[in-house]
Amino acid sequence: MSQAYLLYLAGLFDSYGHSDCSIIFCVEVGGPPAPKRPRTRRSTFQHQSDAGQLRVKELPAHLMVLCGGSKHFAALYKRLQSETPTVPSSGNPGPSPRARPELTFRLDSAEELPYAYAAVRFIYTGKLESRASTAELLQIRRQAARMQISECLEKIDEVIASRVTTTAGVKELYACRHLLPTADEAPSTASLMRICRKHITHNCGAYIATLQPAAALGELLAWLFPDAASVLSDPDTRLQVQALPATAMEALFRCDAFATDNEASVLLMLAYWLTANGGSTGSETRVRLCRLIRLSQLNTAYLHGLLPKITWFPLTREEHQFLCQYLAETDVTRRKSLAVAAQGRHDCTSLWYTAKPRPIARADVGKPYDWIVMQQDLAADLDLVSHKIPGGLTGAFVNGASRLVAHGFEWYPGGLWFNDDGVSEAVLSCAVPAPLAAFTSARDVVGVVSVAAQISVFRWRAGGRGDGATDATAASATPSVRREEAASKKYGNNDVVTVTSGVTGSGWRLLILGKSIRKEAGASTRLMPLLAPYLHDGKLSGSVTFWSQ
Repeated sequence: MSQAYLLYLAGLFDSYGHSDCSIIFCVEVGGPPAPKRPRTRRSTFQHQSDAGQLRVKELPAHLMVLCGGSKHFAALYKRLQSETPTVPSSGNPGPSPRARPELTFRLDSAEELPYAYAAVRFIYTGKLESRASTAELLQIRRQAARMQISECLEKIDEVIASRVTTTAGVKELYACRHLLPTADEAPSTASLMRICRKHITHNCGAYIATLQPAAALGELLAWLFPDAASVLSDPDTRLQVQALPATAMEALFRCDAFATDNEASVLLMLAYWLTANGGSTGSETRVRLCRLIRLSQLNTAYLHGLLPKITWFPLTREEHQFLCQYLAETDVTRRKSLAVAAQGRHDCTSLWYTAKPRPIARADVGKPYDWIVMQQDLAADLDLVSHKIPGGLTGAFVNGASRLVAHGFEWYPGGLWFNDDGVSEAVLSCAVPAPLAAFTSARDVVGVVSVAAQISVFRWRAGGRGDGATDATAASATPSVRREEAASKKYGNNDVVTVTSGVTGSGWRLLILGKSIRKEAGASTRLMPLLAPYLHDGKLSGSVTFWSQ
């Protein structure tokens, strides 16, 4: 398209030249609906749009431009066309001349008008105001999302992404974080957060030096790393945490906005960090970080089972016994008496004893973590060809995680049961996490844990042309398959899972069982037809999803 035409098109914005419609920006008002104006050839829909609404601005516009740049306005105009009656004129049947279409766009408040105005201007110019702040860009983005102006959304995301490669840009986005759409509303948000985390990881000294008071650093970090469990379930984010300096970890652990599903996951985060930084971390720093763990909020499996086995944690056997006694005492008066009796030996005013629970949350609630098992590994397991899978049949999560984290433990699909009718059950397993596995063995791990989660196994069925196929492409389209949930099992607070000894490696061990599953040489030839509905692209697959507690 010629540059001259693009300039001409941009010049039509907010101009009556060749204008054939108007955008009516309005806000909803309280009280009884406004009286209807005298009926004209405007549609019934347009008349109703005036009721209970206050017109803020009328913007002359051009249907060809609006409908080509905004799916919202294209759909609205199509609706107006369908609602406009056609009345035969005298002596010459046919549609009557239509009144100038008015496309109503409702704002939540009049303060949104400049941002909606800027979104429409983008349709004409393809440009954003270069001096717009990040907060203003996010306001424009919200209106562009409502108008379904995809190119505007992409442009704003691109501009903000370029800004958050600097300390000032990250701080500016953080200051208006309430305007940022959720990851569910806009997948680009997750990408922005990754860029911010990468920058703060490599430039943390600049933030430590400039953020005042000191708590501000913790609040910024808690925005980027919102909770322990979801951070540890994502390999990339976990590595970014491990790259933070000790000062940043201390600020994060001190922050009351930093959430978790249980304090055990925070202790596990510290274990991962020390695994990566132990060689360069002095004992004073390690002790200071350990003092920020809220031991009184640990689940019982950690408090009684794992905590006393962690050799680097500065808790003596005597104090661990006293801590358990102190927490078991529910009578307030008796607990105070215990604290008095312990003076000079144990500090019952420290965070170990007195800290309140952190916010209970995980950012990945409802997000499925897909997992896969390779078909060739499955066949080797059925045929008992152990040299091909020396560690047994293993699976992995698509996001690269070896296992997922909840309540301080690692979770993964531990077993699948097949029968002639399909998968009857899928089972979640729970293990001591890798950084703590060295301190335990199968003989001394005794514990049970509950988790709000669901494990699913996928099945694949022929789906005809598949979604998105058109008549024009139907003849050449490759037959598609439809993924569906073949089986699932939900876990809640009343379901307990036994903790197994810790394991290391890049995957997890999976047991395949079933009435018809008899593993022996050549079994895969016989059993693969039974398992065929669950295989796609050479993989057996499913998902694990965590829910709110």
